[in-house]
Amino acid sequence: MHSVFKEEIRGILGTRQVKIPAVFVKGRMVGSVEEVMRLEEEGRLGILLECMPKQRMGGGCCCGCGGMRFVMCDVCNGSCKVRDVEKKKNTVKCLVCNENGLVLCPICS
Repeated sequence: MHSVFKEEIRGILGTRQVKIPAVFVKGRMVGSVEEVMRLEEEGRLGILLECMPKQRMGGGCCCGCGGMRFVMCDVCNGSCKVRDVEKKKNTVKCLVCNENGLVLCPICS
């Protein structure tokens, strides 16, 4: 998980322990997959999702990321490492991407 999002979830929950996946609807934590499935089986999930947009970007899917909101870093090609020519070191941490070698999609994010 993107560390910035993980810290945001920790702040919302008020705890260091984060159980993933945690599903949020309208800024309120619904729960894990089990809770969401239970709500669907009870017919209550639809009520929570009322007034939510059906799809992002006007009904289409982003052509850059396919709706995932992240793409592979084009600086390090997702390896999280780049050559440091100035300091003559072989590799250093890429400063562009997150810990997974991904960057936010420039088209939809």
